[in-house]
Order: sequence, then structure tokens, then C-alpha cells
Amino acid sequence: MAKVTSKHQVTVPRRIANAYRIRPGDEIDWAPAGDAICVIPPGRAAVAQDRESRLRLFDQATERLRKRRSARAVAAFVDTNVLVYRFDSCFPVKQKIATGILRRGIAEDSVRLPHQ
Repeated sequence: MAKVTSKHQVTVPRRIANAYRIRPGDEIDWAPAGDAICVIPPGRAAVAQDRESRLRLFDQATERLRKRRSARAVAAFVDTNVLVYRFDSCFPVKQKIATGILRRGIAEDSVRLPHQ
């Protein structure tokens, strides 16, 4: 984590600078990004402001976050009610939700079925 000095200066961490080829003397751009700030390296385009571009960037960030979380996620136990709803056609909305939970969990290898 970088600290802001009394002159509002920030040091770019070396691994970030190396990854984005930021060198001393380069000019970087800063752009608001919701609750965060986006740092734009030299030679890169500024953050697009039109709605479609912002939605595309949001989707990309969401996907990166999902991958990051699934990479370090701990397996979760699935309640037996999820299995019941998966096969119970009397409640189609719950069946659809249960199917989604199970499919995603199986694809990500993040669910476990408890047994007693």
C-alpha cells in the first residue's frame, strides 16, 4: 500500500511500475472510477466516458474479481434443501436458483455435499 505525502505525492510500487512500464519522468493520468481511482499508465487511452464503454469496463472488472475470488475461495457446504429444490418442479423459481448454485459450484469446484 502506498502512502500519500504531505505534498500529495504517491510512490508507484515497483512491481506495478514494472508491469505497466512506468518509468521515472513518465506522466500518468488519474481518473475517478466510482469509489476508486483509476491510474492510467503512459501510452494508454483514458477511461472512456460513454455508457457502453463504462459498462464494458465494469463487466471486465467484475469478471476479474470473480476469478480472483474463485481462485482463493474455500469450498462451501450445500444445504440439503438446495438439492431438494433442484429436483422439485413445484417451485420453478427456487429450482432455477438451486440449479444455478449447483452448476456454478460444480464448475468452480467450490461446493461440498455434507453427509451424516
